[in-house]
Amino acid sequence: MNTEEGKKRYRTLNNQLHRITDKAKEQWWNSQCDELEKLDSQARMDLLYKKVSELTKDRKKRQNMRICDKEGIVLRELEHVLGRWNEYVEELYDKENKPSEEEIPLEEFVEEDMQGPIILFSEFETAKKAEGPDGIPGELLELLGPTGNKNYLQYAIKYMRLGCGQMTL
Repeated sequence: MNTEEGKKRYRTLNNQLHRITDKAKEQWWNSQCDELEKLDSQARMDLLYKKVSELTKDRKKRQNMRICDKEGIVLRELEHVLGRWNEYVEELYDKENKPSEEEIPLEEFVEEDMQGPIILFSEFETAKKAEGPDGIPGELLELLGPTGNKNYLQYAIKYMRLGCGQMTL
């Protein structure tokens, strides 16, 4: 109803709805306060504390991370998710000016004092960092589990050796 009469009717009904819901909300809070006062007068601090924590807890919706392929289709199988993850990491570290493998000497052929520190896989697992400079959330790594983390580590090491990024733990 885009007429003036329809708009007036909508505003009237909307105001009535707000009055009814505000009144119901006020009654609910009054009943909760009465219950809290009753528990306080009975010296039931354990139940009082439990009730207060229930009333004041932060109700957040749990968000599931959905991994989609390039066409936007949600991937459900772990193998497909890991495959998409590998593609993403390759795209992330694929820079235009990256040197080729021939230009970078392998650490085996570099003098010992020029080599970087050795990073163990166990150190990588316990790093527990939320989001690094690559913009990858820690929750995503947790979702992938040990297999996904191992694949990520292999790709990160590969691209670090190519000189495409820097990773610190």
